[in-house]
Amino acid sequence: MHSENRRQGDALSFSIAAASVVAKVTRDRIMHALASRYPGYGWETNVGYATAEHGDAIRRLGITPHHRRSFEPVRLALSGPADFFALLDAGALANADDEAHP
Repeated sequence: MHSENRRQGDALSFSIAAASVVAKVTRDRIMHALASRYPGYGWETNVGYATAEHGDAIRRLGITPHHRRSFEPVRLALSGPADFFALLDAGALANADDEAHP
């Protein structure tokens, strides 16, 4: 659901707003648990959003079973390091999350 639609839904329905909060809190807890299991990815602070720090961690540490394969930076890292490193060097990883989570 796009963020604008989500905001409109939140304004119309208390249950949609509550579900959004529950989903965010649940995701944050999952990401904190993954951070302790997979240190170095910054999941304790980026809680699943793309950051330059996270891109550097993928470069250094690789992909975990918990990385979303459909996310372009992860897909590129799996397809070939040259494509992923070019994406990182272009600074696209920090902007990729804006496109993934408008």
